[in-house]
Amino acid sequence: MNPPRRRRPVLLPLRLLLAVYSYMMCQYVLAAAAADIVFIVPDRSTPYPNGLHNGILTSAYGLLEGGTTVEVREYGNYDQAKSFAVLNAAIAAPPDEQPQVYCIWPMDVESKRLVGKLHEAHGVPVIQINQLPGADSQWEWDHLLGYAGPSDATRAANAGIMMAQALAERGIEEPGVVALGYPESYGGYGLSIEAFREAVADSNNTRIEIVEEIPLKWAEIRQAAYLTMVRLMDDPTVTFHGVYAM
Repeated sequence: MNPPRRRRPVLLPLRLLLAVYSYMMCQYVLAAAAADIVFIVPDRSTPYPNGLHNGILTSAYGLLEGGTTVEVREYGNYDQAKSFAVLNAAIAAPPDEQPQVYCIWPMDVESKRLVGKLHEAHGVPVIQINQLPGADSQWEWDHLLGYAGPSDATRAANAGIMMAQALAERGIEEPGVVALGYPESYGGYGLSIEAFREAVADSNNTRIEIVEEIPLKWAEIRQAAYLTMVRLMDDPTVTFHGVYAM
């Protein structure tokens, strides 16, 4: 009977082993003490948040001095309930578990209210990600340390300008457009739709009518957008020539 063969150990590149070790040690440090910087963001399951995570892991870490710790607290794929839970847990955490700064992507108006409550409770500076402070939200302008991300109004205005130009070049008179919106609870919804309307209204050679304006829900936004377009395309009474999807 032949003796059992010894399994060869799995050999990994040294760089990978060091990376795994560093990650494990980082998790140990974060579990043992409060992180210096806490990011509260959606998870990586969609491209835009995934890019944000990559930015945190590359640019941010590259700029940090040795010994600075970072913790990422995810709240799922734009999961409103999880977002509230993460923010409320941060509010309830004692002072010795608070970071030096929070970087938070609030999902909607209610999330932004909780961000304000977090700042008031602990005085920790907040950098707001992705949601531009609203024109009517003086608290944000007075208390946010900074803002990182796009302007919903600028993006929407650019979309309106490009759509007006494209439809004019096609020679379509009085075109109709379907607007698939963010949920109405999202602070950028009003900014986006109004900026889009103003941009197409200012166009010299195209008058665009919004055939249907549809605010969707976070939990079912893709399916709802798909079903809405199927319904409109099957409706012989509806004519449209473009889709503005926020």
